[in-house]
Amino acid sequence: IDEHEITRKAYDEKQRIIESANEISRQMSEGTKEYADNILSEVEETILTLKTNIEAAQSTIDSAVNTIKNNRKELK
Repeated sequence: IDEHEITRKAYDEKQRIIESANEISRQMSEGTKEYADNILSEVEETILTLKTNIEAAQSTIDSAVNTIKNNRKELK
């Protein structure tokens, strides 16, 4: 009877350890996904800001080119 009780307690402890390990693994996985999502969000925001700055620079360049073309036309 004592051996049966020891075996049952060992089995229960094994189950508790497995459940705990699974929970820790799940939490780590969620934390990793959240971290990756935060990093990707920051990268996306940076790229969108860069895109806006590039578009503004392109507009300034286009305006400068048009001004130069108009000035050259006036010289002729």
